[in-house]
Amino acid sequence: MGLINDGTTAKKEGDGGVSKRDFSTDNSSNDHLKKDTTKFTPERALIVSKTTRLQYEMYRAKLDYSEINNPAFQKRLKRIGANFEQIKDKDKQQRDYIEAMKNELEKDGVDVKIVTRRNYTKNLAVWSDLIISAGGDGTFLTAASKVRDLTPVIGMNTDPIGSEGHLCLTGKQRRSPSEVIRHFLDGEYEATFRQRIRVTIIKAGFEGSPPPTFKRQRRRSEASKACYLFSDEECEEAEPPVEPMLALNEVFIGESHAARVSYYVSLLL
Repeated sequence: MGLINDGTTAKKEGDGGVSKRDFSTDNSSNDHLKKDTTKFTPERALIVSKTTRLQYEMYRAKLDYSEINNPAFQKRLKRIGANFEQIKDKDKQQRDYIEAMKNELEKDGVDVKIVTRRNYTKNLAVWSDLIISAGGDGTFLTAASKVRDLTPVIGMNTDPIGSEGHLCLTGKQRRSPSEVIRHFLDGEYEATFRQRIRVTIIKAGFEGSPPPTFKRQRRRSEASKACYLFSDEECEEAEPPVEPMLALNEVFIGESHAARVSYYVSLLL
């Protein structure tokens, strides 16, 4: 199943250069993993964790993990129909899964950092030479969204019951996280190259836009003018520089309010 971004290169320490690595691209089952004689050994791994329900509710309540047994917090969960013990167990399951992966990586001397989706940044993606998503397909896409080179991305489905995990190594299977990581570190894997649609939108003035009728619409229009699409090279040269948006299957551009008429000038090269 989907293992890594492209897998043909891996980043080296220091200057950001790359060294060649040859990976298998055979799409056979994970139950028949092939030994790679030129295995890739990461030096810096980043684990991007999904946000658990408990983390989400504590974030909304502006509490940290040390306040998990706060009576007012537990009453709030009960009031909204959430089972505290259940979401606490789910959170522990997520933490234990991540800890098992971290321990296995550190056995091979890999420097490991753990972040949530909310704290994941482009700089962290650049720092790592291996990115592991700990969650479902949504977490995998989030982990891959900030990768601008050929850094490998591995998807680990931490909750096979609650997540589909189509893009993850384990899918719906319940497999030991340390076992799966060990397979990777030993070179027993098959790489899959996945492509996505990349779109960069830059706001710019457009004299042909019809004037909005209402003041509120006018203010929104002034804050969101006509848009132009640029290639990656043009994007890097733009002032100010912009980040491309990544899409899995399709891109839709429209008004924030469904009843409003859209006015766009599209240039396809």
